[in-house]
Amino acid sequence: MLHKKCGAPLNYTAMEVLGFDPKSDEYKFFMVMMTPEMAQYILDNYNFDNRNFYKSQLAALDKSIAYHGWQRDGGVAVFNTDGNLIEAQHRLDRIVANKITVPFGISLGAEKESFEKTTPPKQRHPVDQIYRKDKSVTKLDETALRQLLGRRGGDEKLTLPNAIAMWKQWKITVREGIRITKDIISNTQSFKSWNKELLGFNALMIFLGKTDVAENLMKLLKNQVHGKETTLGKGFDKFKRGDIFTADTTNTQKSNIRFMMLCHAADQLEKRPNGKIEWDMEPAKCNHEVMKKYGNYRKFLVDPDNIGRKGAGFKSAA
Repeated sequence: MLHKKCGAPLNYTAMEVLGFDPKSDEYKFFMVMMTPEMAQYILDNYNFDNRNFYKSQLAALDKSIAYHGWQRDGGVAVFNTDGNLIEAQHRLDRIVANKITVPFGISLGAEKESFEKTTPPKQRHPVDQIYRKDKSVTKLDETALRQLLGRRGGDEKLTLPNAIAMWKQWKITVREGIRITKDIISNTQSFKSWNKELLGFNALMIFLGKTDVAENLMKLLKNQVHGKETTLGKGFDKFKRGDIFTADTTNTQKSNIRFMMLCHAADQLEKRPNGKIEWDMEPAKCNHEVMKKYGNYRKFLVDPDNIGRKGAGFKSAA
């Protein structure tokens, strides 16, 4: 009789199915050609001391395999001295699901308590990928680049695979956005929590060729904090302190509102660079559907009328 999932005879031993015994006191490493049948056998018989499966990780692996194929990244299936799998269950599951046979590293004899005692590998971020090619990059650069791409409302989000290409394309714009933002962040307390929205806004203003407008707005907002008021500055401050932000407003909604406020302020400032102009914005109009119809907010968007992807909802960069 055959095993329903892996297809191996029920009375076959691990040596016969896998070519090795997962239970070992000897600490050693080697490679095998992992078949779907072998992977299923491991999951059925040696995966009793592991964490739960995460659908998000399985989906991410499927996407990676579809786009890039199976990558020989040095990862291994780790078995402790009891023979239990403690690393690579998601990858083995995808070998089964995708019906692929791939070279796979095996580690035997891991200490039983190493799962909880060893610090896990640091999660990889786009900044880590960029750093491999440009040692000057910082986490702030990544934040600004992520905001710039996200606020454009297109399908191009910052990811590990596209990080280097996006950095090459946008580096100068991002760095200029950071330069303009630093002054208001370092000289005021009330805008420190606006850092990512300011970074994205200023970078996009530079992209539009409106560096002077962005610098003028930062100066106006900073002066407002320090008592040098303008009509627009007072209106912005009153709106910021009003009912637009409630106890039920989520962090994502707050971030979107802040960004829209900056866009509207820039629109007004372009009409009167000295700031002698009313704020002229009602809370009900501070939303994507209204803002996408005019001004700098619209110009930032890749596809403001959603022509290329009808029916798709707006996704925030926050």
